[in-house]
Amino acid sequence: MQNRSFDGAIQVAPIPLSPAFPIVVGERFIQTDSPITFLHVHDCLELGYCFSGNGIFVIGEKVLPFEAGDVSFISSAEVHLASSAPGTQSEWIWIYLDPLRLVGPPDGDLAWLDPTPHA
Repeated sequence: MQNRSFDGAIQVAPIPLSPAFPIVVGERFIQTDSPITFLHVHDCLELGYCFSGNGIFVIGEKVLPFEAGDVSFISSAEVHLASSAPGTQSEWIWIYLDPLRLVGPPDGDLAWLDPTPHA
């Protein structure tokens, strides 16, 4: 893993999620080898799966390599963008979700969400 300072623009890319079922599964996406000149951020959790290819993912100040079979998990607070290795493409699918809205409103007793076994 490398660190780098990113001086480019940051774009906000909201994802419209239905209140009834706050998950969006995108179409397969081809990631090109375009240089990373900006980062973006979503207003929800982003999960990604890389079907093919390799390259780098810039997430905040981190530069992380990726390859086919990798999964990305990016919070709503992390600016990010990927680029495939020079001269190549990678294929991804993205799932966007709001986990808190998915499990229900926080006005009730959330103890049932606690995964810790109770005696």
